[in-house]
Amino acid sequence: MIEFDPASGEILLAEATGVLPTHTKGISIARGEGSIWVDSKEDTTLTKLDEETGGFDDEYPIDYAGSGIFVESPWVWVPVENALLRVTPQTGDTESVIEFPSSLSLPATAGDGSIWVFSNGEVTRVDALTGEVIDVFEVDADVQALAFGEGALWAIDKLNSELVRIDPRTGKAGMSVQLPGNLDAVIVGEGSAWVLDETAGTIAAVDADTGDVRASLRVGEQPSGMAFGLGALWVGDLEAPEIWRIDPLSFQAAKVDTPAPVAAIVADEGDHALWFALSSERTATQF
Repeated sequence: MIEFDPASGEILLAEATGVLPTHTKGISIARGEGSIWVDSKEDTTLTKLDEETGGFDDEYPIDYAGSGIFVESPWVWVPVENALLRVTPQTGDTESVIEFPSSLSLPATAGDGSIWVFSNGEVTRVDALTGEVIDVFEVDADVQALAFGEGALWAIDKLNSELVRIDPRTGKAGMSVQLPGNLDAVIVGEGSAWVLDETAGTIAAVDADTGDVRASLRVGEQPSGMAFGLGALWVGDLEAPEIWRIDPLSFQAAKVDTPAPVAAIVADEGDHALWFALSSERTATQF
């Protein structure tokens, strides 16, 4: 386990943690219900780590490799190849809440008490407490990724290189922003939608109200995984042993060394720490 002071960048304590029985490519990591949850696009298991010790707690089988993971109390949600799964954290009991026509992946996100899933030109909104479908609306975009924040649903249309803002109440697409390069992932916070270009190693900050590109920053050779927390946006790097800390107000980026390349990140505000999935060693580490 590694304890990390995000203000100074100083490593305060280093200790070994649990090994993840998953591949490192396409890892998703989430925190909630007293555990750290890890899922991989190349694995068919959901790994549960003890939040206090970082040690391996349990492993739950799922039918298909997941394409993300979200903890919305009291459930863990995993979109898989053709369904949205609801997992009971204590037992690992898995239920298919809603099924979709078969596809390679289901872009999904959590927000506003809901799980949002895109499939075949439609976004389905599912109540995160009851599992009931609240709404289904058509979206005229080739959605590759979703995020929720700043009162809106955000979609990456990778085919048209656009970031699209969607009204979550009506399902109507509003502002769209054309961006250069590849649009691979999006996260929203501190007044901006942040769009990652993994190939170029850059991230663009788009003003959530105006659509203006407020900054474009270099964030490593092969950026992977983004997380908000501890007053910053954090971006991992699959190629180099480092993460990038971005101040969301000044748009300044600073590099912080890590023990190994980082595949995924989640923030722990309570412990003032970060959890990493380290790609080369296949371990979960707390900074």
